[in-house]
Amino acid sequence: MKLLCAMLFALLMPFGATRAALLSADSPLGPGTGVVDTNTGWEWLQLSAARSLSIQQVLDATAPGGMLSDFHYASRAEEATLIDGYLRVGCLAGCPEIVVAVRYFFGHFGINLMQELGIDTYLEPNELNSTDPGIYSTRFIWYTFPPKLYFDTQRLTLTEARLNDTGPHWIVREAQLIPEPSTATLLSLGVGVCAALWQRRRNLCGRT
Repeated sequence: MKLLCAMLFALLMPFGATRAALLSADSPLGPGTGVVDTNTGWEWLQLSAARSLSIQQVLDATAPGGMLSDFHYASRAEEATLIDGYLRVGCLAGCPEIVVAVRYFFGHFGINLMQELGIDTYLEPNELNSTDPGIYSTRFIWYTFPPKLYFDTQRLTLTEARLNDTGPHWIVREAQLIPEPSTATLLSLGVGVCAALWQRRRNLCGRT
């Protein structure tokens, strides 16, 4: 139900607001361990929730029949879309806006980057039977003086030993699992909400 409400909020955003938001949702890993991005409708797993899992455990869990079978390792494009929506601020360093953005973004993903100062994450493992198996590792580093966020993505060789490396991991599922209501339905819902608010206002005025 929380995810459905979050998706409804995202679908209504063009009618009332343009700013994206991150909303908490339940996931197979437990209550409040999902993060819905209203900019795309994608649901991510909290970095902290999947932090103790190894790469092999994530691959097993996201395989058909696994606990996270409708999730997948995020691609670089998916991660870039998420980051661009929340961490592209109008300054590079030393401004309060970047502090607010970092607290907001990583706070929703269960990471206090102000205290940890840096994390390494994994995403998009290639086919394990490829001639050049690899993964993309993304590093986030937080500098306190002046406040600055640095992140970089690099390719690593996915060896048998690295399969035991733990997270955090970028894991996501798309919104297509939830049917999209028609425009008429959204307009009807908006009219109903406005009517209810107007009636409530009239009732309050009648009591004064």
